[in-house]
Amino acid sequence: MAFIGARTAESARLWHGKHIYRRGAEAQRENKEEFFLRVSASLRLGGKNCSLTFCGLGNSRSVWPLGHLLIARTRPPALRLATARRVWFYPRVQRIIVITGTDTGVGKTVLTAWLAAHLRAQGARVAALKPICSGGREDARALHHALGGALTLDEINPWHFRAPLAPLLAARQERRRVQFAEVITHIRSIARRFDTVLVEGAGGLLSPLGENFSTRDWITALRAEVIIVGRNQLGVANHLRLTLEALPPRAAAGAKIVLMSPSRPTAASRTNPALAREFFPNQPVVVLPWCGADAAVAVRMERVQAGVQALACSGTPRTRSAS
Repeated sequence: MAFIGARTAESARLWHGKHIYRRGAEAQRENKEEFFLRVSASLRLGGKNCSLTFCGLGNSRSVWPLGHLLIARTRPPALRLATARRVWFYPRVQRIIVITGTDTGVGKTVLTAWLAAHLRAQGARVAALKPICSGGREDARALHHALGGALTLDEINPWHFRAPLAPLLAARQERRRVQFAEVITHIRSIARRFDTVLVEGAGGLLSPLGENFSTRDWITALRAEVIIVGRNQLGVANHLRLTLEALPPRAAAGAKIVLMSPSRPTAASRTNPALAREFFPNQPVVVLPWCGADAAVAVRMERVQAGVQALACSGTPRTRSAS
């Protein structure tokens, strides 16, 4: 984790077993989001000098301890002798990645399951969500299997509807309404427990998911990284261009493109990667081969591993093909 800055005893104090952190204007400018906090402090107990390190997680309003302090069980007079010598600020390492597509049925769930399986194999704490689906819960069950039980099916997929329609219409047929704020609250509540959260949309980027919102609104509200999945077939260049133009500028600048290849190569699937590089020179383009929907098997395939690794890494990987 990158070092942001250091503060002296004026910025922190230990009192009655609680750490109280007072942010200055400079610290607020440096890091407005949640952060990890480490305090190195010294105190005097029983005539002896002692040192300790305290870790906490907090934001601009408060700090929550991540561990127990020995001095939390001592009397206040001893605590008043504690002096914070140095405070280190670390940005909270957490990623929310939204997997959207150029259409429905392009391979979003397959890719999300592959990413989840890959990240789990690397030791990461990963969640994969399909907050809204219609026409069945097969996609959510695939993610549940890929996570190995880390989340329940209802945590992965809280809103599900029977009719195979756009989620907005499917919900209305059941006289139900999905509110944007409820979905965002659910995603953020899950995100507190994991390092990386994969959020799969339903249908294409602008498919109506609920009352007046689409996957694009999730991306904006969550300030998420974006992966765009498209079928590696004739017409995908047009679909990718439309999707990128519909994304918020900040999200489009860092978006990654995935071309999911068909079971049998075609002239279009062989030439699309070069065309994508020509039209999207600033976007990482990953071409993944056809290998079925079993995440456990696919993630062990060398051709898949290279592409999934490029997508899992933060930052902008170089354009590559895994076909």
